[in-house]
Amino acid sequence: MFPLVPSRPTNEEGRALVGVYAGALDEVRWGYPSGWLWGQVRRALTRKRWFQASFVSGDLGVVVRIADQGLFGVAEVWVADLSTGHTFAELSLPGVPLANVKVGPVAGNGTDALAFLPQHRVRRRRADGDSAWELLVNAPALTIEARLDARGAPTPVTIIGESAPGDGVLSQRLVGLGVSGRVRVRSETRELATTTGTLEYVNGFFPHALSWSSAALLGERAAYLSDLGCLGGPSENVAWADALPRGLAEARFALPEPARPGRGPWSIASADDRVRLGFTPRAVRVITRGFGPVASSHAWVFGRFSGSCDGAVVSEAAGLCEARDLKW
Repeated sequence: MFPLVPSRPTNEEGRALVGVYAGALDEVRWGYPSGWLWGQVRRALTRKRWFQASFVSGDLGVVVRIADQGLFGVAEVWVADLSTGHTFAELSLPGVPLANVKVGPVAGNGTDALAFLPQHRVRRRRADGDSAWELLVNAPALTIEARLDARGAPTPVTIIGESAPGDGVLSQRLVGLGVSGRVRVRSETRELATTTGTLEYVNGFFPHALSWSSAALLGERAAYLSDLGCLGGPSENVAWADALPRGLAEARFALPEPARPGRGPWSIASADDRVRLGFTPRAVRVITRGFGPVASSHAWVFGRFSGSCDGAVVSEAAGLCEARDLKW
């Protein structure tokens, strides 16, 4: 059995410790260590904040992302069919932070992140004292009304890292959230009962380009693996056993085409071989922004995992893999 992750994210002086910790924070504020004016410049150039929710209900996969990238913002929605690989619906709302896109420092109680354009709205909110985040998408041919409830879900994790002196990155990950509600695409409505999902919140400064892959295993056996080492190091990789997060060794990813994930199989393993997973893509969406050497790309890949995780057999388990190349 893997070791339990620590529960205390600070040292005796109150300083944040790099690594992964059990639990989540309702609010994350980095402050302005170099003064308000320079802090605003850093915010615009290097700070990024986003919420991303994903879940699979039968053969229906849904991802909803609201992001504040500093100089610009965006909301992305993707609804895909895992049986055919077809896209049911997709939505992209570009915007300006603090104008029509908002992702604040609140990740738990009081969350209210949104993006809107005429006749289009994407919103994620959580009222004080409520155990669930509401996910609302309203567009002419797409409606999503869902609740992602943390009651009974496994203990979440907080990952704290420093990419450079004076620059911090914090991410939080919740898995096994109870998802209820409905998805309507044109005239077809799907109910989301007995579905489990994940929620990711990231708030930090990314002063240089980064490329990484990640895998989120959903269902009865939950795990998250990433080959990005600058956030929490190897301990960023976590498997949940008996609802408690346990640290995994460093992860290795083998993609058939790293720049274009496509439909070829992935191979994912921890350095100590206690996790060995094969991933078969079923539906793929690649988003590219920018041009030439400054173009960033983000691939979402829904599919099925098979293999083993700490001695437990994994067979055709649903999940989401991502390949990100963040230039700006």
